[in-house]
Amino acid sequence: MLPYLCILLVPTLGFYSLVSTGWESYSLLLFAFGVVTFLDLIVGRRLQHRTAAEIQKLSAQYSFALLTYLMLPLQYLALWFFLRDIGAVDPGTQIGRILSMGVLCGVLGINVAHELGHKPGKWDQRIAQLLLLSSLYMHFFIEHNRGHHKDVGKPGEPGTARKNEGLYRFYFRAIPHVFLNAWNLEKSRLRRANESPWTLKNQFLRFQVIQIVFCLLILFNFGLSAFLSFLAAAFIGILLLEAINYIEHYGLVRQKMPNGIYENVKAEHSWNSDHWFSRMVLLELPLHPDHHLNGSRPYQALKSQEQAPQMPFGYSLMILTALIPPLWRSVVNERLDAR
Repeated sequence: MLPYLCILLVPTLGFYSLVSTGWESYSLLLFAFGVVTFLDLIVGRRLQHRTAAEIQKLSAQYSFALLTYLMLPLQYLALWFFLRDIGAVDPGTQIGRILSMGVLCGVLGINVAHELGHKPGKWDQRIAQLLLLSSLYMHFFIEHNRGHHKDVGKPGEPGTARKNEGLYRFYFRAIPHVFLNAWNLEKSRLRRANESPWTLKNQFLRFQVIQIVFCLLILFNFGLSAFLSFLAAAFIGILLLEAINYIEHYGLVRQKMPNGIYENVKAEHSWNSDHWFSRMVLLELPLHPDHHLNGSRPYQALKSQEQAPQMPFGYSLMILTALIPPLWRSVVNERLDAR
């Protein structure tokens, strides 16, 4: 359990950034893409091998779930600190705080929501939805579980980046398609039940209503400047999520068999990263192939999949690399072709 407490460095530095001015308001950003990158390079990879008995024992330990539940009050407390005086600080500090809140939206908001959204319990799913609300990305709850996990690696699947597709082009394709796919999935579900999609039985529509009300509450209670800053931070959280999707599935496709059906999802359809520090801070998200093979397996029980393609660096440095598409292609395409 102890190593996973590394995630608490994120809200700790987040709070520090949100009450600081000048360069100190960038502390969380510097940690996420500077310190984490450095420690990944220094500590290196540590494969996570677990037996079936170990997986069963770890899955039953409730303390790991409590750590994820803690992120909900921490995220909303951070959001309150962010909103209360963001319009009263100098532009440099404002940018630093927006970037820091954006990292919180990505790491505490969407990443932890991703973990909890796969749990069967209603409590876990409600917490996941509330965390996604802090990034205005509640439809991810629908699309990820019912769309991405089923269709990953297929042509047109919004979370699967194509070979030689740059990150920025991927953003323009993936973000609107995730939104539309969530609507289509929920519309199809209701039609199978002989229900109209234009009711509040439609989870997608309920999510949009909740998000609009949430935005209005922020606007009326904190003002226009705070509201616009929140929108910017939420969008940064979304960009971080989709950058992670980009690096996790870049160029990996499922083959269509002679009968017209696509092969089952395998470890080879996600990039694996065993870089230890990123794994702890992100609650084992980098062990992504095992997550796709065992979607309901809790983070503490995930294991390395050595047959999956391996990232050369940890997530922070991989995202920074993806920001420069020619550099990304030079680093990743050779490994992709060597599979």
